[in-house]
Amino acid sequence: MPVISVVITVYIVTVCMVFFTFFTAKIAEMKLRRPSWGILGALLGPVGLLAVSYLPSRRKDGKETNLIRSGIRALPSISRKALVVLGILLLLVLVAVQLITYIPKWQENRQYEKSIGSAVTEGLTYTSTVKGKPIEVVAGADSTFVVTDDGDLYGWGYNHLNLQQQDKGELMGEVVSVAQLGRDVYVLKKDNKLYKSGQDGQWTEFAANVTKVDCGPDYGALIKSNGDVYVWGSNAYGQLGSAGGAASEEPLWLCSTAADIACGGRHLLVLKQNGDVFACGDNTVGALGLTGETGAVSLRQIAADCKAIAAGTDFSLILTKSGTVKSCGANGCGQLGRTLDEEKEETEEIYLTFSEVATDADAIGAGGKSGWYLSEGKLYTWGQNHCGQLGQGGTKNTAAPTEIMDKVTAVSASADHLVIISSDKLYVCGDNSYGQLGKPGDAHLTPKDVVAVRG
Repeated sequence: MPVISVVITVYIVTVCMVFFTFFTAKIAEMKLRRPSWGILGALLGPVGLLAVSYLPSRRKDGKETNLIRSGIRALPSISRKALVVLGILLLLVLVAVQLITYIPKWQENRQYEKSIGSAVTEGLTYTSTVKGKPIEVVAGADSTFVVTDDGDLYGWGYNHLNLQQQDKGELMGEVVSVAQLGRDVYVLKKDNKLYKSGQDGQWTEFAANVTKVDCGPDYGALIKSNGDVYVWGSNAYGQLGSAGGAASEEPLWLCSTAADIACGGRHLLVLKQNGDVFACGDNTVGALGLTGETGAVSLRQIAADCKAIAAGTDFSLILTKSGTVKSCGANGCGQLGRTLDEEKEETEEIYLTFSEVATDADAIGAGGKSGWYLSEGKLYTWGQNHCGQLGQGGTKNTAAPTEIMDKVTAVSASADHLVIISSDKLYVCGDNSYGQLGKPGDAHLTPKDVVAVRG
């Protein structure tokens, strides 16, 4: 048997196994949603080789120029038949292994392939598919929500209110955005009506002519189409705009000409249409960026020439029109993007005025005691990282903004997890105690595309 024939035989077997190993690993990474790729990979090696062996060949000086074809033809008849039989048997083994591996996982995925709708294991719910292109994400306290370009709302995590899924697994259609206030979920629809979830899983209209909604842990805020801001909920720290005022279940008027709002742990930020930033609420740790003011503070201006705002548990971020990110408030976990002072206790890391974090930013956000910003599609994170929510591969807090992904179009952070849209895919990292990452399992220290997106 010529050497080339032996090489071809070994090559066919090796390529089959290499493709099988590679694609099986890819399937495991994709949570076994596409088992056919493994079978296809097993076929590519030998089929491609045989195709090359039958390509037209040119003879030069009476010799065969297609060495693969020459080698196969040089095999004795019995060897060629044995090679074919070997290939078929190997393919059958690969198919059998794929099916044996896939079927149990498929059954497991089917059990959890539900959005917030049917309670699974004490109210925990999971999903494996979002049908449509994701355009907005919201990381709730213990859940995750996704809005697609079709206006469909998907969600998973802790299902406090037994929200019911529709035909495609979505919670509701014609949705623009969503916010979570404690156990309540507020959904803004394309008709500019804001709906609130109820204990029976039903939705009731909460307000009309709404263009924006955001919520803190125990209060909420919305912007109406005329730019007026309304607030409701707890006012224990003056977060509804008036120090010492009472709480309210109904929306109360706060101010006008607003472009954006951001609800922090105990404070509220309002971005005006002219770029001015106003704030109210608790300034004990400097979250409002005001010196000489402690405790509850009524609504007042704190910055100008801004294009975006974000509020965390005990700190604030502003993005100037020139692209500079600035922060103020508590820095015990590095959430201000400032180097931690080793000589200070965590509770002493307080800064009452805004200082620069980064430049050339396009968008900003905050969740709990961590922050993020986007610059030309690149995502940078910093701050508290006890659950791996920064996506940096560990659980150590970091004060330096660190790039973790690119081609990012949308981000949302909670106190414990992070949700990202990149290249029309969903990525999650951080805590998974309530299934907020989409599948049962441990926390992810780096962003993973756990949930499939099907257009």
